[in-house]
Amino acid sequence: GGSSLLPAAKMADLKTRMVEIKAASVVRRLLQKLRTATPENYDELEAEVFDCMEQQLVDLGSQHDKVQEEVEQALEKGRARVQEIQDQRANEVELVLRPRQLMEEIRNLIDPLKASIEALGSATAGVKGVDGLEGLATQAAAVEAEVKEFSGGVLTRAKEIKEAPQPDVVKAEWAALSRDVVQVKRMGEMAVRAAKAAGATIAEAQRAKRLEAKKA
Repeated sequence: GGSSLLPAAKMADLKTRMVEIKAASVVRRLLQKLRTATPENYDELEAEVFDCMEQQLVDLGSQHDKVQEEVEQALEKGRARVQEIQDQRANEVELVLRPRQLMEEIRNLIDPLKASIEALGSATAGVKGVDGLEGLATQAAAVEAEVKEFSGGVLTRAKEIKEAPQPDVVKAEWAALSRDVVQVKRMGEMAVRAAKAAGATIAEAQRAKRLEAKKA
């Protein structure tokens, strides 16, 4: 009768092994998730792993130590991964800070220039006779100088922005701001040209008047 005991013992052993393998695979499936852990979900995943180990403790049997070691390694890798993500995010924030500061400075240069351009436009539209010409010429020259100074101020900042490593979000913001810069410079140049043209027209009319008067 002794020989009939062996298959039964073997069956029990096999059954135990199957239970252990199943328990181990339940834990390992959870460890897979840790590979893609983020700072947002790491703590939750870690708690899940601990709970799972507790639940599978009895079933793990002889596999326990091996699986425990795998758990510790996976948690360590998960923490390292999360730390790396956090460092990368901090680095990206750092990368964005300086270009954004420079872009803000450029925006602060745009507004006063726009105001000067608008004022010159109004003065050009409002000039009637020769009396206003000197004032208009002075104003036009001031805006011309302002546009030049603005260009210089933008240039030095643009150089630094372009030399810095640019995250996509910065590239997009810089592209939009560059368009604004080009537009305001064009507006300035047009306003100066219009003021000079208006001045020339009035001066010409005045000369023609004087000639007429002489002839008479």
